[in-house]
Amino acid sequence: MKKILQLSILLLFYMLIASCNSDENSASVSKEEEKLVGTWEVTSTGSRNLTTGVETIKLNNNACKNSYTFNDDKTINYKNYFDCSDMDEEDGTWSLVNGLLTRTFPKGVTVVMKDNITFMSGDKIKLFKEGDNSNFTIYEKKSGTTIVNTSYKVEVGGILKTNSCGASTNSYSVKMEYLSDDNIKSSLNFNGSAQETILKNENLSGKIIGVHIKLLNFNSADSASGSSTGIANLSLKIIGNQSNEILFTNANLGSLFICHDTIYEALFLYNTKDGTFTPTFKSHGF
Repeated sequence: MKKILQLSILLLFYMLIASCNSDENSASVSKEEEKLVGTWEVTSTGSRNLTTGVETIKLNNNACKNSYTFNDDKTINYKNYFDCSDMDEEDGTWSLVNGLLTRTFPKGVTVVMKDNITFMSGDKIKLFKEGDNSNFTIYEKKSGTTIVNTSYKVEVGGILKTNSCGASTNSYSVKMEYLSDDNIKSSLNFNGSAQETILKNENLSGKIIGVHIKLLNFNSADSASGSSTGIANLSLKIIGNQSNEILFTNANLGSLFICHDTIYEALFLYNTKDGTFTPTFKSHGF
């Protein structure tokens, strides 16, 4: 009986740890944080007389105002305008817990900003730097920025084939990696000898997202290795998950094959900030 009780307590302990780890790994926003998702402009600064409570406010009359875009994947983009034609930009992360807003920008020297936040309305907030009850900054949400595409569905299609290039059948071996800001988020391997049509998708977030596809049985030292195999009719589609808008689509990205002087590796990258698409190919010849 004593051993059963000990095992039960131990099991409960591990369940609690797993629950805590699950909560820590969650990137979803809380109800409190959800109100911040969108783009906010710095519209004024001010100070409060701590004795009388009277506030003095100075409006920001710049044509282009500094702004912060809070994304629902806990990333943040900061735009600092010197004038409308001269702007500096930086990406970071953010969180909002019990009224304390933390923004971290790691570029160069890491900068951590901590502010106590007050929602004056649904589209206006007041921020006091932590430890300062006198000076504040007022942000206003830009109209129509509540929904921000921060998560994207990347869909890849193609036909896995053998018996190509006039050569006899070989088994194909294809690796497909989904990428987010130079990090591999997931990987798929396809191995077989029967022709197969595939259509795979993955949810990604980040500034640069995309797909890396490589024929694993390509061997530059052996022209017969994997010959006649590959993937044909490559297609790519990128959809903004929140808006359900198709941001990029191309149904004719070519094919990868192990034949004479053909492509055996491809990298397709999409810049979510400016919408540019960059394909890179590696080819060989025997």
